[in-house]
Amino acid sequence: MGPGGTAYCQPSDLAIYGCPVQALAQYQPIASNATLLANCLAASGEADSFMRSRYPIDNGGLLTWGTEITMHVAWIATYITFSALGYDSENGSDRQIADRYYQAVGYPDRPGSGYFPGIERQRIHPNVTFNTPSPSNQFSSPMVVSNNPRFQPGGPQGGPGPTVIPNGYGRSGWPYFL
Repeated sequence: MGPGGTAYCQPSDLAIYGCPVQALAQYQPIASNATLLANCLAASGEADSFMRSRYPIDNGGLLTWGTEITMHVAWIATYITFSALGYDSENGSDRQIADRYYQAVGYPDRPGSGYFPGIERQRIHPNVTFNTPSPSNQFSSPMVVSNNPRFQPGGPQGGPGPTVIPNGYGRSGWPYFL
């Protein structure tokens, strides 16, 4: 979902991408705006379940997304809406509701098919911008921290540090380079 739990599609998008306005109008007030919004949120959650394996959804969600995400989420929300209201999945235009849903989430008899499984498997690359939280300003630049004592003054366990014998060899007999 987008920032603040925003759905990837709104109830008005269902009329644009999901189904004709007349089809939803005949179910009013059962398919109220609040119900449609709840279905849009549920569809956005289903989309997130696929995209979570690829994108940092849990770290602030998506800031922006393309119309292709909106369209496919609207197809899922339409399917959720008409599954509750009742439709004939084998009849004419009602068949499109199920077909579009399966185009979005994948056909049961074809594993890996569908738009969101394609995103998950990195075959489809949608236009998205992440809402990543700003990093902590505790450190002004990257740093490396080590507790290895060999380069500390005094050497390991407080012993003498590395020394250079005038001929260029250290205490171990190996050449010592600065």
